[in-house]
Amino acid sequence: MKLKTIYDILHLSWFDCPLFFKILGVIENMSCFKCPHCGEPSYIFGSGGARRIVDEMDMEFLGKVC
Repeated sequence: MKLKTIYDILHLSWFDCPLFFKILGVIENMSCFKCPHCGEPSYIFGSGGARRIVDEMDMEFLGKVC
């Protein structure tokens, strides 16, 4: 089975397929880019994607990396 997206992985966990690990939560990575000159964050990929996933899948939001 080839997993294409994070949704594929989360759906495997959600439907209790036999996995060898438990997903503890979601960390939002690459949530923003900080300008090297002024330090202002720029949300080039949008924001809140991980929060939407954890709400939809009833999982825990562990934090974000910016």
